[in-house]
Parts: sequence; structure tokens; C-alpha cells
Amino acid sequence: MAAVRAALDVIEGSKVVVGHSYGGLVMSGATDGRDDVGHLVYLCAFLLDKDERVLDSLMDLEPPPLFDALRTSDDGRSYIDPAGAAAAFYAECPEPLAEAAIATLRPMDPNSTMHPCLGDPWRRIPTTYVVCERDGAINAEAQRRMERRAGTVVSLDTDHSPFLSRIAETASIIAGAAS
Repeated sequence: MAAVRAALDVIEGSKVVVGHSYGGLVMSGATDGRDDVGHLVYLCAFLLDKDERVLDSLMDLEPPPLFDALRTSDDGRSYIDPAGAAAAFYAECPEPLAEAAIATLRPMDPNSTMHPCLGDPWRRIPTTYVVCERDGAINAEAQRRMERRAGTVVSLDTDHSPFLSRIAETASIIAGAAS
């Protein structure tokens, strides 16, 4: 969160901030209370209430393919089994692109899903939510629950990584939020 705040501090003018997946939680905390953010875009991301946790938003839903690919390393961090990563994140991407993206995945602290959301800037900043209908990481039903908090909702018939699988459409949505 500190890195996002620091980046926002050095960019002049009104900003459009985009959060993808878990980055929605980070974006909410980093932008809460700022007056220099003109629009938020939650790209198949966690758009939560203040103090809500990621797992709270998923508990009663059917687990997405991501859950089948989750593993725990010897040091306790969570990682995605490369064999299941394409189904979870990159199902609509060409295989070479998916393989390149999979190679960049890194482990994360499993407790991150228990961290509370530290802000709800979407209550006062114009917000767009992008639902990815074939998302293998955050199922579309969970996204539809969160989309209700956004002023604008866009649906893409794609996977969890529309910035790779639907580049032009994703860029258009972000550009629209900036105008």
C-alpha cells in the first residue's frame, strides 16, 4: 500500500487508479482519503467495505479453479501450481503468453486474505467495476456482488487477466474512466 501511495504522491493532477484481483484491496487502502484520485477501476478485483476481508466475500460460493491450484511451500507461503495456473488466470490467452505470465507468478503470504480492507474510497470516488465472466480466480458471482458498489459496471467475456486476453477492451475501459 505504501508503494501505491508513494507513486500517487509523485504523479501530478487527477489520477485514475486501477486495481486487479487482490490489488483492489490494496488500491482501496491506498486511495482512501485522497483528493487527487478522479476514478477507480476495479478489474475483476476485490471491492470491499472497510474492515471486510477477502475470504468474507467468498465464503459461501463455489470455489473457483484457483483453489485447486493453490499449494503451500515449505516456508508457509502460498503459490499457484503452474499446471493449474492457466485455468485459474489465463484461460483465454494464447499458450505462449500464458506460459510467460505463469513464469512471473510469485508466492504470497497466505494470511493476506485475512487482512481487513483499510478503506472504502469507492463511496466518494467515481468507480468502475469490470466483471470477467470466465474468471478462474474470483468467480463471476463474487464479482457481481462487489459490482453493486460501483457506479459503472462493465462485463467482459474473458478470464482473470483481461489486460492480456482482451487488451483493446481493457484499455478502452480505462481510457473511458480517464475521460
